[in-house]
Amino acid sequence: MGLRQILLFACALLLAGCGNSKHEVGNIYRLRPTAACLRDHGFNVSTKEKDVNFIAFAAPGGGLRARTKRADVIIAFGLNGKDRHQIMVAVKRFARRPPIFRYRIGRANIVMLWAYRPSKRDRATVDGCLAKQVGG
Repeated sequence: MGLRQILLFACALLLAGCGNSKHEVGNIYRLRPTAACLRDHGFNVSTKEKDVNFIAFAAPGGGLRARTKRADVIIAFGLNGKDRHQIMVAVKRFARRPPIFRYRIGRANIVMLWAYRPSKRDRATVDGCLAKQVGG
C-alpha cells in the first residue's frame, strides 16, 4: 500500500467520524426532577417495578409511572439516544400482548408509553415538566 493510499484511508476514517450520529441527543432528561414536577401538577407518581413494568424499571436511567383520573403514562429513562432506541425495541418486542400502552413516543433519552391517547392538556403538562430540565 502506497503513502497516497494510506493518507486517503486516514482521511476517510477521519471524515467517517465527523457529523452527528442519529442516536445522539442534546437534551438529557432525568427521573427525579421529572417525578417531582409531575407530583407538583397533581400526578400520582410511582417508581416501583409492579407499577412501572419491567422494561422501564430496568432502563439505565430508571422509570416512572404517572397517573391522574384522566391520564396514565410510563416514562423510561435512558442515558442517551442509543438507550432510548434499545428501550423502544424492547417495548415493541415484549409489549405486544396485550397491546397496552399503545401510544409510544421516543424523545432524547426517554420513551413515553401512554395507556391511551393523551389529551393536549396532559401531554403539555408532561412536556412542560421535561422542558423545565433543559431551560425551555
